[in-house]
Amino acid sequence: MKTRSKIVLDTEPEKPYITLMKMKIEFIADCIHLLNIERPLDLTISQVVNDWDAQYQDMGRRHEVRVSPRAARCRLSLIAHELVHASVGESHPHASDHGRVFKRTAKRLQKQLTQIGWKLHDKIYIKGVDL
Repeated sequence: MKTRSKIVLDTEPEKPYITLMKMKIEFIADCIHLLNIERPLDLTISQVVNDWDAQYQDMGRRHEVRVSPRAARCRLSLIAHELVHASVGESHPHASDHGRVFKRTAKRLQKQLTQIGWKLHDKIYIKGVDL
């Protein structure tokens, strides 16, 4: 039996924010489908993400993603970036963090998302920023 993914919001709910989150949930579902992510995903929108705007961890049987609601770059591209980490972690577990496989997967996802109508204001992988 497949374990379900979960999305946790650690912010004060406001009506415009709830509408934004519904859109993000649809976006996340599209990314999971396009990337063929099979393991459960715990995605948390939280004020605290250490020194980064987002963080990915492979927890073995699950993926854990934390994203700051105050991220400097486009949140959708940032979420997609972390989901690419999850996909690469499943399909190429020994690939380097932002190596060739990651860049190729990010570029393909960016193109697919654009084709189905999502507009990202930043690239999923930004050379010189994503180290």
